[in-house]
Amino acid sequence: MAGLFLESVRCLDGCELHDYGPRPSLPLKIDGKVNAVATLAAEGALRHGKVFRFASARRKPFKLRFVDLEDAVVLKFATAGDDEALVQFFGEFGFLYKNCDEWPREDVLLEQSNFRRLLELAASDDVEPVAKIINGQVGDHIFRPVLIGRRQFLHVQSLVSLMLMELSKIVTEGARLASCGHCGVLFLTGSQTGRRRHARYCCARCRVRAMRARNAA
Repeated sequence: MAGLFLESVRCLDGCELHDYGPRPSLPLKIDGKVNAVATLAAEGALRHGKVFRFASARRKPFKLRFVDLEDAVVLKFATAGDDEALVQFFGEFGFLYKNCDEWPREDVLLEQSNFRRLLELAASDDVEPVAKIINGQVGDHIFRPVLIGRRQFLHVQSLVSLMLMELSKIVTEGARLASCGHCGVLFLTGSQTGRRRHARYCCARCRVRAMRARNAA
Protein backbone atom coordinates (compact mmCIF):
# COMPACT_ATOMS: atom_id res chain seq x y z
CA MET A 1 0.00 0.00 0.00
CA ALA A 2 1.55 3.30 -1.11
CA GLY A 3 -0.19 5.49 1.45
CA LEU A 4 -3.42 7.01 2.71
CA PHE A 5 -5.92 9.13 0.81
CA LEU A 6 -8.57 11.35 2.42
CA GLU A 7 -11.29 13.53 0.92
CA SER A 8 -12.75 15.97 3.44
CA VAL A 9 -13.82 19.60 3.92
CA ARG A 10 -12.43 22.54 5.84
CA CYS A 11 -13.52 26.11 6.42
CA LEU A 12 -12.10 28.80 4.14
CA ASP A 13 -11.97 31.13 7.15
CA GLY A 14 -10.30 28.64 9.47
CA CYS A 15 -11.30 27.62 12.98
CA GLU A 16 -11.99 29.54 16.18
CA LEU A 17 -12.54 28.87 19.87
CA HIS A 18 -15.97 30.19 20.84
CA ASP A 19 -17.47 30.45 24.33
CA TYR A 20 -21.25 29.92 24.55
CA GLY A 21 -21.17 30.80 28.22
CA PRO A 22 -22.38 28.78 31.24
CA ARG A 23 -24.90 25.98 31.01
CA PRO A 24 -28.46 27.34 31.26
CA SER A 25 -30.28 26.39 34.42
CA LEU A 26 -33.40 24.22 34.24
CA PRO A 27 -36.35 24.35 34.44
CA LEU A 28 -36.63 26.97 31.74
CA LYS A 29 -39.76 28.86 30.78
CA ILE A 30 -40.46 29.90 27.22
CA ASP A 31 -43.79 31.45 26.26
CA GLY A 32 -45.22 30.19 29.53
CA LYS A 33 -44.09 26.61 28.96
CA VAL A 34 -41.75 25.04 31.49
CA ASN A 35 -38.92 22.66 30.53
CA ALA A 36 -39.17 23.27 26.81
CA VAL A 37 -35.94 21.32 26.41
CA ALA A 38 -36.72 20.00 22.94
CA THR A 39 -37.40 23.51 21.64
CA LEU A 40 -34.23 24.85 23.21
CA ALA A 41 -32.13 22.04 21.84
CA ALA A 42 -33.54 22.54 18.36
CA GLU A 43 -32.63 26.21 18.49
CA GLY A 44 -29.18 25.56 19.96
CA ALA A 45 -30.02 27.37 23.18
CA LEU A 46 -28.63 24.54 25.30
CA ARG A 47 -25.13 24.98 23.93
CA HIS A 48 -22.69 26.04 26.58
CA GLY A 49 -19.02 26.29 27.34
CA LYS A 50 -16.10 26.57 24.95
CA VAL A 51 -16.19 24.89 21.56
CA PHE A 52 -13.85 24.71 18.62
CA ARG A 53 -15.88 25.58 15.55
CA PHE A 54 -15.46 26.63 11.95
CA ALA A 55 -15.23 30.41 11.72
CA SER A 56 -17.85 30.73 8.97
CA ALA A 57 -20.20 28.73 6.77
CA ARG A 58 -17.79 28.83 3.84
CA ARG A 59 -16.52 25.32 3.05
CA LYS A 60 -14.01 23.91 0.60
CA PRO A 61 -13.34 20.25 -0.22
CA PHE A 62 -9.72 19.19 -0.02
CA LYS A 63 -7.67 16.06 -0.53
CA LEU A 64 -4.83 14.73 1.59
CA ARG A 65 -2.32 12.10 0.57
CA PHE A 66 0.03 10.60 3.13
CA VAL A 67 2.77 8.28 1.98
CA ASP A 68 4.96 7.99 5.07
CA LEU A 69 5.25 9.08 8.71
CA GLU A 70 7.45 12.13 8.20
CA ASP A 71 4.50 14.50 8.74
CA ALA A 72 2.10 12.22 10.60
CA VAL A 73 -1.19 13.95 11.38
CA VAL A 74 -1.69 11.91 14.54
CA LEU A 75 1.55 13.36 15.93
CA LYS A 76 0.45 16.91 15.11
CA PHE A 77 -2.89 16.42 16.84
CA ALA A 78 -1.51 14.61 19.89
CA THR A 79 1.20 17.23 20.49
CA ALA A 80 -0.82 20.41 19.84
CA GLY A 81 0.12 22.09 23.09
CA ASP A 82 -2.55 24.76 23.57
CA ASP A 83 -5.83 26.13 22.22
CA GLU A 84 -4.06 28.20 19.55
CA ALA A 85 -2.28 25.12 18.23
CA LEU A 86 -5.57 23.20 18.12
CA VAL A 87 -7.25 26.08 16.28
CA GLN A 88 -4.48 25.95 13.70
CA PHE A 89 -4.76 22.16 13.42
CA PHE A 90 -8.54 22.18 12.81
CA GLY A 91 -8.15 25.10 10.40
CA GLU A 92 -5.70 23.07 8.32
CA PHE A 93 -7.18 19.57 8.55
CA GLY A 94 -10.80 20.05 9.64
CA PHE A 95 -12.34 18.04 12.47
CA LEU A 96 -11.65 14.38 13.11
CA TYR A 97 -15.17 13.19 12.31
CA LYS A 98 -17.29 13.69 9.20
CA ASN A 99 -20.11 16.26 9.17
CA CYS A 100 -18.69 17.98 12.26
CA ASP A 101 -18.77 21.79 12.34
CA GLU A 102 -17.98 22.31 16.01
CA TRP A 103 -16.54 20.27 18.86
CA PRO A 104 -16.71 20.98 22.63
CA ARG A 105 -13.28 21.85 23.98
CA GLU A 106 -13.46 19.35 26.85
CA ASP A 107 -14.24 16.55 24.37
CA VAL A 108 -11.35 17.64 22.15
CA LEU A 109 -8.92 17.52 25.06
CA LEU A 110 -10.16 14.07 26.05
CA GLU A 111 -9.75 12.77 22.50
CA GLN A 112 -6.32 14.37 22.28
CA SER A 113 -5.28 12.67 25.52
CA ASN A 114 -6.47 9.31 24.18
CA PHE A 115 -4.49 9.72 20.96
CA ARG A 116 -1.43 10.84 22.88
CA ARG A 117 -1.61 7.63 24.93
CA LEU A 118 -2.10 5.50 21.80
CA LEU A 119 0.83 7.24 20.12
CA GLU A 120 3.12 6.54 23.07
CA LEU A 121 2.04 2.87 23.10
CA ALA A 122 2.42 2.48 19.32
CA ALA A 123 5.97 3.86 19.46
CA SER A 124 7.01 1.55 22.33
CA ASP A 125 8.25 -2.04 22.51
CA ASP A 126 5.01 -3.32 24.05
CA VAL A 127 2.58 -3.01 21.13
CA GLU A 128 0.02 -5.63 22.14
CA PRO A 129 -2.23 -3.19 24.09
CA VAL A 130 -2.34 -0.62 21.28
CA ALA A 131 -2.83 -3.32 18.63
CA LYS A 132 -5.91 -4.54 20.49
CA ILE A 133 -7.32 -1.00 20.71
CA ILE A 134 -6.60 -0.18 17.07
CA ASN A 135 -8.07 -3.45 15.82
CA GLY A 136 -11.21 -2.78 17.87
CA GLN A 137 -11.67 0.71 16.46
CA VAL A 138 -10.63 0.11 12.85
CA GLY A 139 -13.59 -2.23 12.43
CA ASP A 140 -15.93 0.77 12.77
CA HIS A 141 -14.40 2.49 9.75
CA ILE A 142 -14.61 1.89 6.01
CA PHE A 143 -11.45 1.73 3.91
CA ARG A 144 -11.09 0.98 0.22
CA PRO A 145 -8.09 0.86 -2.14
CA VAL A 146 -7.90 3.41 -4.97
CA LEU A 147 -5.43 3.91 -7.80
CA ILE A 148 -3.98 7.40 -8.30
CA GLY A 149 -1.82 7.26 -11.39
CA ARG A 150 0.29 4.15 -10.92
CA ARG A 151 0.19 4.21 -7.15
CA GLN A 152 -2.29 2.52 -4.85
CA PHE A 153 -3.70 4.39 -1.86
CA LEU A 154 -6.05 3.38 0.92
CA HIS A 155 -9.07 5.69 0.78
CA VAL A 156 -10.10 6.55 4.34
CA GLN A 157 -13.43 8.14 5.23
CA SER A 158 -12.44 10.58 7.98
CA LEU A 159 -9.44 12.16 9.65
CA VAL A 160 -9.79 9.88 12.68
CA SER A 161 -9.63 6.86 10.32
CA LEU A 162 -6.44 8.21 8.80
CA MET A 163 -4.90 8.74 12.24
CA LEU A 164 -5.72 5.16 13.28
CA MET A 165 -3.99 3.87 10.15
CA GLU A 166 -0.99 6.07 10.91
CA LEU A 167 -0.79 4.47 14.34
CA SER A 168 -0.87 1.06 12.66
CA LYS A 169 1.99 2.12 10.43
CA ILE A 170 3.98 3.35 13.43
CA VAL A 171 3.61 -0.13 14.94
CA THR A 172 4.53 -2.04 11.77
CA GLU A 173 7.52 0.19 10.99
CA GLY A 174 8.78 0.17 14.57
CA ALA A 175 8.95 3.99 14.71
CA ARG A 176 9.90 5.62 17.99
CA LEU A 177 9.08 8.88 19.75
CA ALA A 178 11.92 11.24 20.64
CA SER A 179 12.16 14.67 22.23
CA CYS A 180 14.18 17.30 20.36
CA GLY A 181 17.39 18.13 22.21
CA HIS A 182 16.98 21.82 21.37
CA CYS A 183 13.29 22.79 21.34
CA GLY A 184 11.80 19.81 23.20
CA VAL A 185 9.12 19.02 20.61
CA LEU A 186 8.21 15.35 20.14
CA PHE A 187 8.97 13.73 16.79
CA LEU A 188 9.10 10.26 15.24
CA THR A 189 12.31 8.46 14.30
CA GLY A 190 13.12 5.36 12.32
CA SER A 191 11.75 3.77 9.17
CA GLN A 192 9.34 5.88 7.07
CA THR A 193 9.85 8.98 9.25
CA GLY A 194 12.62 10.72 7.29
CA ARG A 195 14.89 10.60 10.38
CA ARG A 196 17.50 8.18 11.68
CA ARG A 197 16.52 5.93 14.58
CA HIS A 198 18.88 7.76 16.95
CA ALA A 199 18.15 11.31 15.73
CA ARG A 200 18.48 13.89 18.52
CA TYR A 201 16.87 16.88 16.82
CA CYS A 202 13.52 17.34 15.11
CA CYS A 203 14.95 19.31 12.17
CA ALA A 204 18.17 20.66 10.70
CA ARG A 205 17.45 24.12 12.10
CA CYS A 206 17.39 22.84 15.69
CA ARG A 207 20.56 20.82 15.07
CA VAL A 208 22.39 23.93 13.86
CA ARG A 209 21.10 26.06 16.71
CA ALA A 210 22.20 23.44 19.26
CA MET A 211 25.65 23.31 17.69
CA ARG A 212 25.96 27.09 17.83
CA ALA A 213 24.89 27.06 21.48
CA ARG A 214 27.56 24.46 22.30
CA ASN A 215 30.23 26.44 20.46
CA ALA A 216 29.24 29.62 22.24
CA ALA A 217 29.48 27.85 25.59
